[in-house]
Amino acid sequence: MPASSGGVVCKWSNKDKEDHHLDKKRGPLGFAYPSRVIICGKLNCGKGVTAMNIACTAHPAYDTVMVWHYAPEHTQEWADMDAKMVGECPKIEDFPKGKKNLLIIDDVDLINMTRKERGDLDRLFGYISTHASCSILLCTQDFASVPISVRRKCTHWVLFPSVDYSANRHVSMATGHNFKELAKLCKTKHDSICFDMSGNGGPELRLNLYLPIGQSNDDEE
Repeated sequence: MPASSGGVVCKWSNKDKEDHHLDKKRGPLGFAYPSRVIICGKLNCGKGVTAMNIACTAHPAYDTVMVWHYAPEHTQEWADMDAKMVGECPKIEDFPKGKKNLLIIDDVDLINMTRKERGDLDRLFGYISTHASCSILLCTQDFASVPISVRRKCTHWVLFPSVDYSANRHVSMATGHNFKELAKLCKTKHDSICFDMSGNGGPELRLNLYLPIGQSNDDEE
């Protein structure tokens, strides 16, 4: 163990996190690995398409993709991603070491979870994501149904303007940004506001994942 000088904080690398990295193409503007992202909006607003865009534009690409779904045998939504479909919360051993892993959570009932199930979900977003190396995209229609502990562990919130008024107030209080005003930037139900809380140096507010709010497309390019 390295000796510590008085008044100096020494730096140690965490061997569980040596594969963490920024997106090689977009840098801080992209979604670092691993990220934990809530994607929330009403029916047919584009949550699944948003998740696919995040997943399929990652650089380097994901090695494994798993989808935890309410009814895995009755959906073809994720077939193009060659994803492994599961009907229950994955365990730490389900994410291969040395691989870049992605978990998508879709249409899972977060409200009626047992205490143990909520604990497993919390550990998934906490220890498993960061130490077992796994990005997580949580697609939901109800922002309030996401446990507070999970919201706090997320690096990004991607919110469509269709979320309810109580969620609007919570988002505004939690982020310090007036979500009602930000939502006016969304011209269609398929537009979204992305809050980046990762601390990786990228813009904190974005329109449709990648456009920094306050800049034009020309500025981004």
